[in-house]
Amino acid sequence: TMRGEFDLAVAAPHFARAAQLDRGMVPLVMFEPRINALLVAPADTRLAESADVRGKAVAFANPTSLVAMYGLQWLQQQKLEAGKDFEVKAARSDMGVGRMLLSGEAAAAIMSNGEMRALPVDESARLKVVDVFARIPNFIVLAHPRLPRERVAQLKTQLKDFLVSHEEGLAFGRATGFTGIVDADDTVLRELDPYVALTRRAMGYPN
Repeated sequence: TMRGEFDLAVAAPHFARAAQLDRGMVPLVMFEPRINALLVAPADTRLAESADVRGKAVAFANPTSLVAMYGLQWLQQQKLEAGKDFEVKAARSDMGVGRMLLSGEAAAAIMSNGEMRALPVDESARLKVVDVFARIPNFIVLAHPRLPRERVAQLKTQLKDFLVSHEEGLAFGRATGFTGIVDADDTVLRELDPYVALTRRAMGYPN
């Protein structure tokens, strides 16, 4: 996407904002609803709030995800600094997070509601949501600026109609939990700006 190889791209919101600012990609639409960012722990633990992770290990399903960035910022606001007040552990997959929690390798995890749903039922049933600490923007569809303006407008209309007017769209909504596809909102896009520098570093792009 950053090299301009695609006419259209579906991206996590922080990657989409970086592509917009640095490569001129045009945000068309975004998915709804927002993503719940969760602090999760084993159901039988006494961990009841963010302060309880002090001195413990916290697992992240994907340390470069926007949920992880929101989570680290949220913990920092609680006076909890990664690497000093708690240990960051990265899992290789969504299922790896569940095993880390249930085996005692990590005391808590930062994950999205989608990542939570991806866990095997026998694992998720033994976990609890300690806190829903943020509701973050969902995926964004981008267009390359080389596309004609009329084509971009047509694509926006087709995408916004997809979930409600097509059999495939209805099935897609049921499978993913998406409830809507709406115009990419400038206010939401600006909300992502504090995470752009971190995103650039994660991608290996200085600007």
